[in-house]
Amino acid sequence: MYWVRKGIIGGSQIPYSVDELDLWKSEGVRRVLVLAEDWEIEEAWGNAEYYFSLLEEKGFEYLHSPIPDGHAPNKEQFFEIFSG
Repeated sequence: MYWVRKGIIGGSQIPYSVDELDLWKSEGVRRVLVLAEDWEIEEAWGNAEYYFSLLEEKGFEYLHSPIPDGHAPNKEQFFEIFSG
């Protein structure tokens, strides 16, 4: 995880462990935008719903708006992401 603007916006690949989620929490992350497709989440966590349940359990707000690699969000996704 890295900060683009400390405490405001950061970035990361999908985490692969609960320890990484705990680190995010200790760094002050509150909201998570998940752009990964379900198959990518399943590759890391075995099940997308399990991953989302962990985010909730850790107290993160999250939005899942899957975007295929190398593509831009569609118009609806763009507005959904930026209205949150």
